[in-house]
Amino acid sequence: MSQSFADRTLPRPLLIGAGLLVAVAVAATGFSSLTGLGRTTADSTVADVAVEETVAFTVRDRPDGRLAFRDARDGRVLHVVDLNAEGFLRAVMHGLGQDRLAQGAGPDAPFHLTRWGDGRLWLTDTATGNRVALEAFGRDNAGAFARLFTPSAERSTP
Repeated sequence: MSQSFADRTLPRPLLIGAGLLVAVAVAATGFSSLTGLGRTTADSTVADVAVEETVAFTVRDRPDGRLAFRDARDGRVLHVVDLNAEGFLRAVMHGLGQDRLAQGAGPDAPFHLTRWGDGRLWLTDTATGNRVALEAFGRDNAGAFARLFTPSAERSTP
């Protein structure tokens, strides 16, 4: 007669190892909660770092498929992204735009890009309150947004 899977028992060393793993995880979490050691949050780590630079901008689709990033104060072009270029920048802005639509917010509220004194970049959507720590996606991806601090030569209005 064959034995079904439900009738099989797990090896005792495996059960002991799993129990020890759970116990260590619970103990480490409790230790971190009590002492604060090993625990970081985005808000707590920024408290001691000054804002180095901020730019407020809006994003508009152009008829030719490019994205125009404009200074929210004076409307000058900060950066233009070609249709098949800068995929990370396009993907982040598309995701934030979709969230705006889902929440019933329009495209007119500016985004804020903040460079902190320690080099971190944060993108904040003022319409939804969403905030993206861009350095979490790597230096090259964050660099795509850092270009907004140095406006492009293009200044004409489409």
